[in-house]
Amino acid sequence: MSVYANVMEETKARLASINTVTNVDLPIPIVLVREYCFLQLRMVCELIALGCLLVHGDITQTQLPSFRKVYKADEIVRRLGRLHRNFYPLPKRPHFSPGKVELTDFDGEFLRKEELSFLYGWCGDVLHKGNLRNFL
Repeated sequence: MSVYANVMEETKARLASINTVTNVDLPIPIVLVREYCFLQLRMVCELIALGCLLVHGDITQTQLPSFRKVYKADEIVRRLGRLHRNFYPLPKRPHFSPGKVELTDFDGEFLRKEELSFLYGWCGDVLHKGNLRNFL
């Protein structure tokens, strides 16, 4: 589980960096700040997908070389969805009391499974110039 915890910590750091660069006046063009933010969001999508793959490593199909070679977040999510319908993490809110911790459903906004694939694709569209026809 320590690898998964590290993945989630990296995710939090990337999201925090977006808040940092969008809340300070940097001496670089805004288009570069925008690209940085989209890159971080794309990396967050990949980290979430890889985290899902990590915690479902006990599913035999996820151990196959063909599955282990997949690196695109949307493809990992699609494949995991075929193997286990409820594979995607749902956020919980901890409640502490003496001697125990209870987790309750998180009622705020979070990146849902259906949104991850969309966001991953959108980030790719923003980050890649595409072909000359689209560029012009």
